[in-house]
Amino acid sequence: MYIAELKGKIPADVEKMEDILTSNVFSFFKYSRRNIYLKIFLSKLGIIVTDNELNEAEFIFWPTYDDGTEPDVVIIVSEYYLLFESKYYSDFGRKTITTDYQLIREAKGGLIASQKEDKTFQEQLIREAKEGPRASKNIGKKFYLIAITADYYYKPYKFEVIKDFPIHLRWINWQTVAELILNLIEENQEKLPDYLFAMDLYQLLDKKQLRAFRSFIFLRDIFISEVEDDLFFSAETAKFRGKFIGFQKLFSALSYLEKPSEIIFFSSSFKK
Repeated sequence: MYIAELKGKIPADVEKMEDILTSNVFSFFKYSRRNIYLKIFLSKLGIIVTDNELNEAEFIFWPTYDDGTEPDVVIIVSEYYLLFESKYYSDFGRKTITTDYQLIREAKGGLIASQKEDKTFQEQLIREAKEGPRASKNIGKKFYLIAITADYYYKPYKFEVIKDFPIHLRWINWQTVAELILNLIEENQEKLPDYLFAMDLYQLLDKKQLRAFRSFIFLRDIFISEVEDDLFFSAETAKFRGKFIGFQKLFSALSYLEKPSEIIFFSSSFKK
C-alpha cells in the first residue's frame, strides 16, 4: 500500500482515510525491528518495556467491544494494555441520543478488556467461581488510552469530556512518528535496520503533510556547512527592482544609523 500511495495510485478519498494511515503506521511498528522503532515510540509515551517484551507484544487491529465500540489499535505488551484511537481529518465522535462520547466509550471498554486480558485476573475469576467473590481491585493490565492526531500541539478542549475519567490518558501526533523515523535515518543511514521500509513510511507521512517542524536552530548547522553563497535574496538578480540595491549595500553606505525612539515594526503590546 505504501508504494501505491506514493505513486498516486490510490483515490484521494481513500488516501484521506484514517484507517489507511493507521494501518500503514502501526503495521510498520508491528513488522519492523521492534526494539528500535516501537521501543522509541512507546518511550515517547512514557512506556518503558524490555526487548523481549516488545517481541512478544500483541497487536490487535480494530477490536470490537461488547457495546459495538471499535478502537483502532490495541497493543498488549508487558503489563500494559494500550488502546490507540487515531484521527487524521476527522474528530472524536460526539455524544448522541443513543451513544456516549467516543472517548468515554473506549475508556470504559478498554478498562474492562484490560482486566480480561490479564492471566492473573482470569485465574481469579476461576477461583471466584469456586470459592465465592473476592476483591479484584488493581488486578489486571495497566490501561492507557492514547489519542494520536494530526494536530501540531495538544488541544485540551478535545479531551474535556474525559479529563476526570480515572484512566491514563496520553496524546501524541503523527508528526512525532515522522520525526523519530527521520532522526533514525539521519543518524544511521543505510545501516539502519529496515532502512528501506522506514524510508517509504517517512516519505508517505511527508506526502500526507505530516512531517514535523524542524526549528531554524536545528537547521543552522546544515546551512552553515552546505551554503557557500548568500543565503538570502540577492537584489542584483532581480529584473524589476527599481533603484533598490538591497539592505546590506544600502546600510553599508551609511556612516551612522539612528535608533528610532519608538518601535517601528508590529508590536503585540497595545496601549489603552
